[in-house]
Amino acid sequence: MDNLPNILSRLTTRETEHLLEQYPEIEYLEAGHVGDWLITRKDQLLILAREERIGSGLAKTAGVLVGAAGFIFHATSPLAPFGILAGAAGFIWSLLADSSNTHNFNHIPFVRGGIFEVVGSLGHSAARQEFTENYDEFDQLKGYLSPVERKEYGMLREHSGLITEYLSHVESGKRFYAYRWIVDQYILLRGSFHSHEPTQQNVNAIQFVSP
Repeated sequence: MDNLPNILSRLTTRETEHLLEQYPEIEYLEAGHVGDWLITRKDQLLILAREERIGSGLAKTAGVLVGAAGFIFHATSPLAPFGILAGAAGFIWSLLADSSNTHNFNHIPFVRGGIFEVVGSLGHSAARQEFTENYDEFDQLKGYLSPVERKEYGMLREHSGLITEYLSHVESGKRFYAYRWIVDQYILLRGSFHSHEPTQQNVNAIQFVSP
């Protein structure tokens, strides 16, 4: 029976292995480096959001280039009209996907903010300065995350101190589970937390430890 926790800690499936690979090293969290792990997780989400934003910008650029090439060579190649249609379709798809995620209409690749805000500040130094000062890079980036990741990032950005306190009272081997449970409850409660007691009671009921 003494070896039971070690046996259970190795009982993983393909799904759980894939899940764990999406997070920073779980061992680092279970070893007690809670604050550092939470910062790493937040940075990891930001990196993912930046990669998605770059991909969105590249998709728009590719659509414009394909459409422009088709327009330029429309008189010499019978396939040029298909290039124009493909470029336009790709550009519109990437624009709709980007607008759906960020709730901004910006058809110019790699430009910060929505197109209306950018155009409205052109030629007006005071308006441009106000736009730049009020532009929240991190708030814009979270739009490129999935809905669950977006809420998790918001939680880490606003309540990392509280979560650190919660997880610091959880025994080693159960901190990752506790973190996942806190995230789920934060989403279900629409931005609120349970008190420490329900969290600890839920964790105490778990009979396994993290890998």
